[in-house]
Amino acid sequence: LTRQSLKSFSNILRSSVRRTFSSTSNPTPDLAISVKECQNSVRKFDYENYLCSIFFPSKVRPLVWAIRSFNAELINSQFTAKNPAARSIRFDFWIESISNIFNKKSIPPHSVIKVLNHYVNNENKKLTQMWFTKLIREREKNYPESVFQTREDLETYVHNVYSSLLCLESEAIVHLPGEKLSSEADHAASHLGIAYGISDLLRHFPSLLTQRRWILPMDTTIKHNISQEKVFRATDLTGLQDAIFETATIANDHLAEAKKIINTLPRKLHPAFLSTVPCQRYLQRLEKANFDIFHKSLTKDGAL
Repeated sequence: LTRQSLKSFSNILRSSVRRTFSSTSNPTPDLAISVKECQNSVRKFDYENYLCSIFFPSKVRPLVWAIRSFNAELINSQFTAKNPAARSIRFDFWIESISNIFNKKSIPPHSVIKVLNHYVNNENKKLTQMWFTKLIREREKNYPESVFQTREDLETYVHNVYSSLLCLESEAIVHLPGEKLSSEADHAASHLGIAYGISDLLRHFPSLLTQRRWILPMDTTIKHNISQEKVFRATDLTGLQDAIFETATIANDHLAEAKKIINTLPRKLHPAFLSTVPCQRYLQRLEKANFDIFHKSLTKDGAL
């Protein structure tokens, strides 16, 4: 994706909000309702990726909504469960439901599961169960109540969540029987997932602080002599900009690697990598703000 194409994508996204969306060909009434519920969920909880879904082929767009809605459901399970036991039950439900889809067993009457099951077992989409499992297990760890000890911990988290989503979306585009996702596309999804994931966490850094949640790796926090408690109370931000710069650099390095690979991929796969746009735009705005994570220019709605 070149700088010009990124600008073009962004402009198209801005003008495409009111397009009419297609669904699966001749869906049953029950499936159509499930697709609509997934679409509404993504529009409400993941609007940025809802806009990106415009560029997916119409035949697989409902599948993309189901994948993103699946992620939204996991986030809901992650943060609304009243206790660890309730949280565990919710995630066990998703593990079992996904397993039943791939093993062609009975599935629960949940809109997300219905749509995923339709594409895996009726449309013969070769989605990889492993990506769903990684996503579920990483969300189940209940970050961000837990803390990243190292940069590697942070990269592992965003890879298992964001890269898994990108791999599933890439697989959704693959049409031809027997065709598989190339290793190059997998590597692009890996790098972009890490870049987008870190930039997304940085975007939410100020709001997470109000919940006393800390997303910077502890080794970086200690390296720059940051007092988490003082940052929570906004009484001393010493070292924070340096730590934000260091963390944002990780994202920028992965973004650069991802863009190199994406430019070599078939154009039909490019919609799965449109998160390049908000990722790059946010990092550019952060750099312009001299890595002041609280700068007013970074509080604008959306990154598109």
